[in-house]
Amino acid sequence: MYVVYSALIVLFFVVMSPYLLYQAVRYRKYVTSLPQRLGILPVSFNLDGDESIWIHAVSVGEVLTARALLQELLEAATAREIVYTHRWVPGDLVMWDNRCVLHRGRPWDESRYRRVMHRTTVAGDGPTAADVGADLAVTPARDTDVARGRAQLEFATPSGS
Repeated sequence: MYVVYSALIVLFFVVMSPYLLYQAVRYRKYVTSLPQRLGILPVSFNLDGDESIWIHAVSVGEVLTARALLQELLEAATAREIVYTHRWVPGDLVMWDNRCVLHRGRPWDESRYRRVMHRTTVAGDGPTAADVGADLAVTPARDTDVARGRAQLEFATPSGS
């Protein structure tokens, strides 16, 4: 049975190759996704060249298996011994790279505590607030927060530079 199945796959490939080649040349189908199908990650997924995990699930069985795998990975990545929790003190500054860190904001009393966040892209490509869609509301910074941030930057910058 294995031999018959293998022969049918080869026969199917031989018969379908001209059609797939025509689609690829005429309509540019399959060409743009070919590197991903071969396991080559887009540069935006692998900026530092470290090993990455690429999960491509199509069938129900693959999706269920991928969900279980992702749950295990999330549990391992959020294990208590490797999670950094920050207790805020006025004047604290925390920076992170969203491409490499799982970041979770926690609820806080907005009426008592002010939260000022600035986003900066130093290198590489990434989504910006305009790219995320209409369902996300971006609140502009208050003038007092902008002034305070600029004052902190001026303080941190060596004079004469």
